[in-house]
Amino acid sequence: MDWRQRTIEVAQQYGIDPGIAVAQIQAESSFNPSASSGVAHGLAQFTPATWRAYGGGGGDIWNGEDSLKAWGRYMSHLLSVFGGDYRLALAGYHSGEGDARAALNNPAGNPKTNAYVNKIMGSAGSVTVSDDGANTAIDLSMFDDDNSLLYFVAAGILVLYLLS
Repeated sequence: MDWRQRTIEVAQQYGIDPGIAVAQIQAESSFNPSASSGVAHGLAQFTPATWRAYGGGGGDIWNGEDSLKAWGRYMSHLLSVFGGDYRLALAGYHSGEGDARAALNNPAGNPKTNAYVNKIMGSAGSVTVSDDGANTAIDLSMFDDDNSLLYFVAAGILVLYLLS
């Protein structure tokens, strides 16, 4: 399964910016449905408590499809709670809604959460989706983790630039 492409599709389904979605799932698990931090598990790295709330009542945390759909439900909820503010929604995803709300009163917030949000927002590419009725064209521009490789998809073709 191409989890990067599936992330884009689920993001579109839930009205979430696909570039941020890809950057977030990359940061969470590197698109590995078997990833585990010891506390959080699966493609979207859910804790057991958050999984109970958003996992769809019986889905499998280790199933990539179930994990992405739960991620879509949770991020949609957070974006609604925080008025579409991606930075606060990401902070809420990382450290919980209460901590993200506290960040409203304390811009310094949680250093680990701020690093998480900045990493995602900094590596999120621009994704433009246009539907001509038969095809969906996606232009996704991103750098890899060490900024040595620029990659994007244009008209269904993966383009790679190795930067020196």
